[in-house]
Amino acid sequence: MQNFTSTFTTLFFVLITLTSFAQNGQYDVRFFQKAVECTSNKILVDIEVRATDPAHTFNISDQNYRFSYNRDAVEVGSVAIEQEHLVGFVAPASFYDPHTLTGSLDTIVSYNVVLAGGDGKLVGTDWLTVGTISFTILDASKCLELIWHDKAPENFPPTFIGEKEASTLYSTDEGNYYNTSICLNSCLLPELPIELLSFTAEENDCGIDLEWATATEIDNAHFLVQRSSNGEDFTTIATIEGAGNSTNAKYYNHRDERQELTNYYRLVQVDFDGTSTTY
Repeated sequence: MQNFTSTFTTLFFVLITLTSFAQNGQYDVRFFQKAVECTSNKILVDIEVRATDPAHTFNISDQNYRFSYNRDAVEVGSVAIEQEHLVGFVAPASFYDPHTLTGSLDTIVSYNVVLAGGDGKLVGTDWLTVGTISFTILDASKCLELIWHDKAPENFPPTFIGEKEASTLYSTDEGNYYNTSICLNSCLLPELPIELLSFTAEENDCGIDLEWATATEIDNAHFLVQRSSNGEDFTTIATIEGAGNSTNAKYYNHRDERQELTNYYRLVQVDFDGTSTTY
């Protein structure tokens, strides 16, 4: 009886050990801005996955990529699947169902992939594109502010990526989440009268040296240099003549002799017709 107990205990320990180490995968995910379609007012973004390092590769099975987006930048409910990459038969022996957005609600997206058969594609340390989604842009001046839902309780429902090992499905460990703040800066934005390269302020001998540079200028009459003590209420302290029209880099400066504990500065660019743009 004692020998049987010892043998059973040993077998039980081996089974527990095998189960504990059966899955070893750990994933990274990211968004990758693929393109901007100016005619349709859309931005295309790839969803990509990889193993965190060579020691954590895995055979990918079912997946739920969950994230939120900025409702001020994107039309709510406009997210759509543009292209499925990890779908159908995938060599050497995997088959994935068509992708869905089932479970998406308001600004929370659930991008779903199901392994219908086979062992699952091996995911290594190179980025694997799972699919491409599109957003219809509401305000091109806003960033998408994509927020991955990790396994923190406040981000429920979380992203889930499964792996298959010896015909058994497991939950892969989460690694890193990348590329959340995608900003357009593209043809969807109106043409600006100047392309501002830099704008800096540096304390120097009880004064503030302000410097800025432009790459191009269109109908630029002048700049207004404005100062504030609270970051909200600004007063013009100088008017600096612009270059009019230019395709070469132009450099400007102004020295503010006022001494305050805190100063905020901004530039206002004024066209010849009086139209102004604040930077």
